[in-house]
Amino acid sequence: MRWVIPAGTPAFTRLDLVAFVTVLGLLGLLLLPVLGDSERHNRAVVCSVNVKKLVAGWSAFAADHADVLPYNANAATGQYDWCGSSFLDLNPANPNNWNHELYTKRAQLWPYVLDTSAFSCPDDPTRARAASGPDAGRYIRRIRSYSMNTWIGGRSWLGGPWIVLTNLAQVTAAGPDRLWVLMDEHPDSINDGSFVLDMTGYPTSPGQIRIVDFPAYYHGRGATVGFADAHTEVRVWRDNRTVPPSGLFFNLPQPNNQDIVWLQERSTRR
Repeated sequence: MRWVIPAGTPAFTRLDLVAFVTVLGLLGLLLLPVLGDSERHNRAVVCSVNVKKLVAGWSAFAADHADVLPYNANAATGQYDWCGSSFLDLNPANPNNWNHELYTKRAQLWPYVLDTSAFSCPDDPTRARAASGPDAGRYIRRIRSYSMNTWIGGRSWLGGPWIVLTNLAQVTAAGPDRLWVLMDEHPDSINDGSFVLDMTGYPTSPGQIRIVDFPAYYHGRGATVGFADAHTEVRVWRDNRTVPPSGLFFNLPQPNNQDIVWLQERSTRR
């Protein structure tokens, strides 16, 4: 069948088309914030999934090794640790920042994760220039965005009456749902695989609190925190001192910082 348009039927004018395109453009601008929020949400979900994978690998490693937890930042002993003993910095040429073969794939968690992308948060902005391999010459995401609670895995030099948990029995006694294992660390603060959390001042002298390593705040001023029972949450930091811009100074007094108190409550036990 052939459609015939009767003579004299009104058609779109150029002004009509301009108005139509303008309306479409305005609708697109109105949708941009929604799409941006959706993308940020999706990246936060990916980060949460990554942390869940790593915590599941951490638990599986212990189950396969007589309940002994993966090592936490034991590079000095010559043993590979949970993340392959990588030591990150802001030098793009440093292979610690980009060489998964030398570090990630030698990590104690690697056989249980088998996914290099799981070690990085998609919102981590830092990049490193690979010198070899399939990405040679390209700036790629640094190999790791997460660090492990310094009180878990056999290494802490902070002392005091607090336990360094080394096996699953201690984790069970501490309460897996109240014990954080892995977290996004600030890209200027992250180096070895250990997030140093000083327990000084807890619980009765908050005026003595200090901050050593800084958490990230990629997700709406928050960081993804993974707990020993495998649940995750995005902890939104409330104190402005917890979320400084780049150019950090470590081991600073931060009296009465409730963000640090929140972490202290979930890091170890007496």
